[in-house]
Amino acid sequence: MGKLPGSVSAIKGLFSGSQELVGVDIGSHAVKVVWLAANDKTCHLKGWGHSPLQFKSDATPEEKKFVTAQTVKGIFERQKISCRTVATSVSGNAVIVRYISIPKIAKKDLPLMLAAEAEPYIPFDIKDVNLGCHIIGDVLEDGQKKTQLVLVAAKRDLINEKLEILKAAGLSPLVIDVDAFTLETVFERLPQPEGGACVALNIGNKVTNLVIIEGGMTRVARDILIAGNTFTRTISKTLGIEPAKAEELKRLVGISMDGTAPAGPGAAPGGAPSQEEQACGIITGIVRDLAGEVHRSLDFYLSQAKDRAVSTLYITGGSASLKNLASFLASELKINVEVVTPLSLLGSARGETVPPELAPSLTVATGLALRKLWDWE
Repeated sequence: MGKLPGSVSAIKGLFSGSQELVGVDIGSHAVKVVWLAANDKTCHLKGWGHSPLQFKSDATPEEKKFVTAQTVKGIFERQKISCRTVATSVSGNAVIVRYISIPKIAKKDLPLMLAAEAEPYIPFDIKDVNLGCHIIGDVLEDGQKKTQLVLVAAKRDLINEKLEILKAAGLSPLVIDVDAFTLETVFERLPQPEGGACVALNIGNKVTNLVIIEGGMTRVARDILIAGNTFTRTISKTLGIEPAKAEELKRLVGISMDGTAPAGPGAAPGGAPSQEEQACGIITGIVRDLAGEVHRSLDFYLSQAKDRAVSTLYITGGSASLKNLASFLASELKINVEVVTPLSLLGSARGETVPPELAPSLTVATGLALRKLWDWE
């Protein structure tokens, strides 16, 4: 999306000798950083970081921004990341992605009329958002030539908050992307499936990003507000236990594939369900809701053209390692499902230093790190 701060020509003068960007994914639970040396065929992991955000329960928004900036700064210092130009991204309710068609227009004229064309599709005051778009191509609709494009709007408050955090950490933010579109940047390095499009599902802490990629291009992009913290919060509230204990249960029991769950220590045969059994039931119900949202997106995509098909669902993100998740989604959606880690998609990337339990959570940061300076021009 990339609304650049300041003059493009002035910034180019400062960074004309560099082509690298460090990906900085500032999530609600942790900060993830990836630094790559990459070209079209090879990729080398130069540095990475994953640090949970430790906020006081009564922290103010300003205090949270300070802690986040210090967390980002700490990763760069510990990993000795010398590159200071960074890319970050946004997602959630404050970000809107729409695929629209407008009267055919030259690319140079698009900025002049973008706000007027976008306003009917944006549920916010147009003055409160930053707009971006990418032209997909020309289409013929009702006998008229039109320009099809993907429109992105993000609230300025959200963007400004990310910029302030990065600048406070001593960094130079050059690109602001959308979480969902970073998945395309990563997954385009996979061999393109012959049986149709692929779906990428990045299950984060507060938001799950879904994209359907056809021929290397994103055709559907949306954020689903069912994610890792949904499981933890619901278990904690339902069972009346602390969030830390709920998180532990979530990772222990996972999803039930046969209607049963671990009975747990001390559970009496035929007695009341154990905490493990109750947590498993909660998780399974929530994942079924998530599968329903994915199913709706698939139905929408397939309804747009008769010859469309979907071959594989790839899941990644911090909650991708939930027990039985891939098998359950495959059963619910009747589709091949694979768990992937972003660094495994990058050819010669050396990701052996990243613990397996953390690797899936680096997907967005990896997609950001694969951006190149001025690739949006």
